[in-house]
Amino acid sequence: MVGTLVYIQSESFSSFITKVVRDYLKGTRFEAVEFERIALNAFPPAIDVQNISASYFDGNQYIDLVLDNIELEFIPSEVFSERLSFSTLRLNRGSLAIRKKDEQEQALRSSKFTLKQILDFAVDKIPVRFTSLEINQTDINYNEEYLVFVDKLNVYRGLKSFEIESKMPEVKLFNLPQIEVKNIDLLATLESDSIDIDKLKLDINEQKIGVEGYITKPFQEKRKFNFAVDGKLDLTILNSFPEVKKIGSFQSGVFDVEGEIANKKELYGSFKLLGKKVLCDYVKADSVEAKITYKKSGVYIEEGIVKEGSGEVILERPFELYSFESKQFVNDIVEVKASSFPAKAALRYIRKIVEPLYGKINGRVSFSLFSKDHFAFQAGTNA
Repeated sequence: MVGTLVYIQSESFSSFITKVVRDYLKGTRFEAVEFERIALNAFPPAIDVQNISASYFDGNQYIDLVLDNIELEFIPSEVFSERLSFSTLRLNRGSLAIRKKDEQEQALRSSKFTLKQILDFAVDKIPVRFTSLEINQTDINYNEEYLVFVDKLNVYRGLKSFEIESKMPEVKLFNLPQIEVKNIDLLATLESDSIDIDKLKLDINEQKIGVEGYITKPFQEKRKFNFAVDGKLDLTILNSFPEVKKIGSFQSGVFDVEGEIANKKELYGSFKLLGKKVLCDYVKADSVEAKITYKKSGVYIEEGIVKEGSGEVILERPFELYSFESKQFVNDIVEVKASSFPAKAALRYIRKIVEPLYGKINGRVSFSLFSKDHFAFQAGTNA
């Protein structure tokens, strides 16, 4: 062992490693590979390839990689094997740029990747064996647009799976520019054809969300998934969506949210919400409780209780809130039963008209939130 470490620090070993690294890089699909120098570290034994740039093109896509350095911690006893063995492959401070032609983008979306193919490639095809892969402080860009900054990504290789641990300050969603995804903290396991998410914490438009669950066949159209979700929702964030802004604004209110979303036979989600100090164009309330379901056809309000002071309003039957087919809010009749609910708190949409009104609402009441793009209110026979 001592002799091996002495040899690692010798000039002949340095020349040998330089040749091995150069030959390896030439043997990859990357072209125009350049690096400034190769340094050797004795403790822990590691190869430090500095100031690297490489490019790749296969007729469909361009990949440009620039890194401050790549550290390869190796196992001294296996350093002379035909297939290099490293305990850790560490990529530090750089950028990865992916560019595709428009027609190739569509081909990529319709391609039939499986997770097993990706893992088989990582295990069997890459001419370097590694126990763990680390990516630190690296930008990833797609078609010249910023996609994600990887602060830290660790991949640990097991016998039949990979464990992933990652922290990313921000991810950009190209198709949903109004949604900001930040502060991602991920712990997941990749197996032959499934992803188990042990922990996923993130901020969506500054709302903290936690997710646990699994996905099977993630790269296929018939993928299945089941996620448990919990977090907090500040109602004012809804004002950033044009579809919501058309129907009224939200001034305050923070909800605790928990539930699940799954795609087994068909897409389905169910969420319970509990909010405090809610103020919007429709109601003023000390608390709001609701159960919302998310189906293939649309979003439904299944249950609801609104309380203000000693008064309350209880939803009598479920109603459809939003249709995915028409992509519009639905003009459905909302039926509630009111008990000593303050009139001013209930009729905020027409508050200028009812400003002089003092009183409480009792009995059954029906109304439509979106009738002809305005609020329609009708008291029941017992109100």
